[in-house]
Parts: sequence; structure tokens; C-alpha cells
Amino acid sequence: MYSPQYSSTSLNLSTCIRRRTSFHSVSKSDAEQLEAAETTSGAISPRFPDVVPALLPEDDNEQQCYAGPASLISKFCSEPLFNALMQDYIGLLYPVLPVVHLPTFVSDLGNYRHRIDQDFGRFVLALCAVTISVRPDRFVDFKKIDPDFSFSTRLQAIDCVQSIINKTKPPDYYDHSTVEKWAIPLCLGRAYAYLGNRKAIYYHFSEGHALMQDLGCHRTSTYASLDHVEAQLRKKAFWLTAITYTYVYHI
Repeated sequence: MYSPQYSSTSLNLSTCIRRRTSFHSVSKSDAEQLEAAETTSGAISPRFPDVVPALLPEDDNEQQCYAGPASLISKFCSEPLFNALMQDYIGLLYPVLPVVHLPTFVSDLGNYRHRIDQDFGRFVLALCAVTISVRPDRFVDFKKIDPDFSFSTRLQAIDCVQSIINKTKPPDYYDHSTVEKWAIPLCLGRAYAYLGNRKAIYYHFSEGHALMQDLGCHRTSTYASLDHVEAQLRKKAFWLTAITYTYVYHI
């Protein structure tokens, strides 16, 4: 398996982006794995059930907190609209913004992880924002799917997502870095950049770059103990950060 030879102490993005490599470290492509996952577990359900008892916390108070109207998704849109946005991301945007491992992501959506895991909820909200940003042709359709989706512009919708994400971060949010936390500022920065607010990408890129380095994505030694899914995601994190760097550098 080829690994890019970058510094173990610092990230020289301008040099590393010239190296040619693959995002993938497994024998099957994401598309093939997704097809297999859908064959065994089914594609994303057109409608999510109200609760998933096996995944909800045992404590009734925690169930009240994470399920139904208190979930992060419900603060932004209805679940039918959320489902449509995720379908658009998977079907149209994933090839140019592959921040997920598709079979795992589809499984997480099917298991309603967004209802019980607030970090994942913030992550999929960021995916919603970037999907809305790049689909001006679908904005009217989104409002038809969810009559309560009252935003008059895509910018208002993205600002709302950013507000929800920022307001719900706990005090210890940055104590533990994950690929999903890295992907949130990447998606928000891209969302604002697609709408012409290119300055915003500088601020979001700085956060994403710091999280990527904290994960050790630029150090080959950190990959030895990872499973193939996490290793693939961290390689994506490194190279998507490098690609974003070239975009910011030329603005």
C-alpha cells in the first residue's frame, strides 16, 4: 500500500499536492462497497421511523433529548427534507467531496445515528449546507418538500446551519478530534465559497487544517494501528485539505 512521504512534524501542502496517489486503501471501490451494503441492508429508507429503540439511550430523559423535536436536524428541517438532501449528497456531490466512507455512512443513516449522536448530527448538517449551496436548481423543490423550510435564500439556510453547529458545541468539543469534526469546517467553507463568500473559507479552512493535523493525517506512522475504513477517511482528510489549500492560495 502506497503512503505519501510527507514530513512527520509539519505539513508542506504545496509540495504534497503534486504527488499522485489514491484516496483508497482497500481493494474495492466505495461504489462497489456501497452496492454490497445496499444489497444486504437496503438503501436509505424513503422515510425514517420515529424512533429506533435499539439505538436510543436507556434513560428516558436522554431519549427525550436526542429523539424527535429536540434533535439537531429538527432545528433546521424536517426529516423528509433531510433524507432528500442526503440522497442528493450521495448521488451528486460525493464524487467531488468524498468526506465519508459510503457503506458506513449509509449504515449510519439507516440506523438513525443523527438522532443519538450530536457530533454526527453536526456533521450531516454541514453536509446539508454544502448540498444546498451547490444546488440552486433544487432550492424551490426543497421548500416544497418541507413547507416549514422558510429560508428565502441559500445563504440564510447555510447561516442557520452554522449557527446551530456553533451553539451546540460542548466545552470539550476540541478535546478529541475526529474525521467528522474535520469535515464540518471543510463543508461549511465550501458552502460559503460556492455562494461567493470566499473569505469565509479562510476561517473554516484554518479550523479544518488544525483538526487534520491533530488527527495525524500527515504522519505515516499514525496509520499502522487504524482499520482500513478509518485509514481511508484520514487519507481523504489529508488530500482534501491539500486541495482546499490550493484553492485558498489562489483566491
